[in-house]
This record gives sequence, C-alpha cells and structure tokens, in this order.
Amino acid sequence: MPTSLFLLSRGSLFAYSFRKGGVEMEGQLIGCRADVGSLTAALKAQKVLSRAAIPTTVVKTEPSAKSRGCSYGLSFSCSQLGNLQSVLEREGIRVKRWMQGN
Repeated sequence: MPTSLFLLSRGSLFAYSFRKGGVEMEGQLIGCRADVGSLTAALKAQKVLSRAAIPTTVVKTEPSAKSRGCSYGLSFSCSQLGNLQSVLEREGIRVKRWMQGN
C-alpha cells in the first residue's frame, strides 16, 4: 500500500505517493496555476481577482529557459479556472503559462 505525502513547494501543492522500498515516487500538482511573469503583474492580477471574489496566492515559479530573472504566478482552485480566465482577459492581463493539477 502506498504512503502519501503532501508538499507545498514554491506556493504549489504537490501530492507524492511512495511505494514500499521507496522505488516509485510520483508527484502531481494539486490545484491550478497561472504564470504571469513579474511580481508586479502577479500582484496586479491578484488585486483584480480579489475584487471579483476569486481567492489566489502569489507564488514564485521556475522561469522558462528564455526568460531571465524571477518569475511569478497565481495559485488557485481549479474550480475557479473559467472565472479567472474571464476576469484576466477582460482586464488585459496576459498569462504566459497555465498549469492544471488534479
């Protein structure tokens, strides 16, 4: 029977399953994330979404191979994905990458 571990890493929650002997390990993102780039953009998006009653958490993310410096995004419940996309599009806030977990 596998053992489960939940780990919060850089603002994203991951679930890991360990099998006897520690041979197998799988990690899955729980929740969703929208990577927007700069901290300023992430804070602006969070403020806009807060006004629309959509709770988010600003998280530091891994920058892409092309970008330099720090990269930030918003972690949120996947049940809010459609609402979040609508609000950000209406406000002209560009999302560089969408990540969806379980």
